[in-house]
This record gives sequence, structure tokens and C-alpha cells, in this order.
Amino acid sequence: MARGVWWRRVGGFWGRLGAGLVALGQAHVAGAVAAAEAGGLVGPGPGHPERVVGDVGMTAVERGLWSQLVDLPGDWLG
Repeated sequence: MARGVWWRRVGGFWGRLGAGLVALGQAHVAGAVAAAEAGGLVGPGPGHPERVVGDVGMTAVERGLWSQLVDLPGDWLG
């Protein structure tokens, strides 16, 4: 097989794969945005580590990190 033909095949494969991954990511983001706008996102899902240990208080490190996040400018925290 000629060198140019091989590179075109490999390049075409990676191009199509990349385009497919971009489309998959766009669909995933669109679904998450739609769920958030509909009020469907209320927190971590069942089995998520934050739900498993929900009755455990924050550690000193976590409290320190939380205080740093709260002090950041802007309304990104909600």
C-alpha cells in the first residue's frame, strides 16, 4: 500500500472518530442542560459517595476548602 493511501485512511478514521466524539459530547451536555432547566438535578445520584456518607460531617480540610470557595467573588456557588 502506498504511503499516501495509508495516511489518508488513518487520517480519515481519526477524523470520523473525533467528529463522533464531539457529537456525543454535545448530546450529553444538551441533555444535562435540559435536565437542569427542568429541575431534574437535585444532587448526587443513588450510590454516589456523597450520598453514601451523607451523615458524616466535613473534615477540617473540607471546611477550609469550603471557606475558600465561599470567599470567591461572583455568584457561582448558588
